Amino acid sequence: MGVLTTAYSIPPDTMRKIQSYKKHLEKIFNGEAGWQVEDYGFGKSWEDKIAIIGKCYPKTRNRLNHQKCWKYPDYDVWVVKPKEVKFVANDITNATIESLKKWALKGGVRDYWGEMIPEPLYDYHLRDLENFKSFLRKAADDGNYLIFATG
Repeated sequence: MGVLTTAYSIPPDTMRKIQSYKKHLEKIFNGEAGWQVEDYGFGKSWEDKIAIIGKCYPKTRNRLNHQKCWKYPDYDVWVVKPKEVKFVANDITNATIESLKKWALKGGVRDYWGEMIPEPLYDYHLRDLENFKSFLRKAADDGNYLIFATG
């Protein structure tokens, strides 16, 4: 925790443009005309949120968290392919705040620095779970990639 993380839902045609010229990412990040995509801002809670979700859904954590990360000025960036987005959206469809908390509290979850996440912070990190699931579902239904940027 400590850096801002945003996920961007990228249509395949836009992804091809980015893959051919990585500097197009700046257009996505700046929301330039013709490059606006849906995004989901995690603020500074991504690392702890994915750790809690990953305690119950390790395959989701492994698919979403820093896969093949590459450096882009001021950001760490990683891409999740459409088939992986679909898997993740389906995998956590039935996840609830209560079910995640119950599972995660068994043995606890460690934060970015290796400290145990206190139980009261679980609600903070999971408060937007339904919105996150909706973002994933829409990206999956649209056949989109996800680009995560942390910086």
